Amino acid sequence: MVAILPTMYELAEVQAILKYKSKWSVYRLCREGLLGHVEVTPRHYLVPEPELERYLEARSRGIVVQKTRTKKPA
Repeated sequence: MVAILPTMYELAEVQAILKYKSKWSVYRLCREGLLGHVEVTPRHYLVPEPELERYLEARSRGIVVQKTRTKKPA
């Protein structure tokens, strides 16, 4: 499973995506009213499930997880 996340996410909002376990875009989740007040940003990240579980665990303990970006080869 892959969840699509914008750059910053609150724990409850990440869990909302996990609940549906789909590849819906954040835009569609917001449009359908599933994520409430979430602001849609142009940047989305594909987060593999194991990484998402670690992210959720860290966020639940109040640890801010720094996202890393991969650069395209020149």
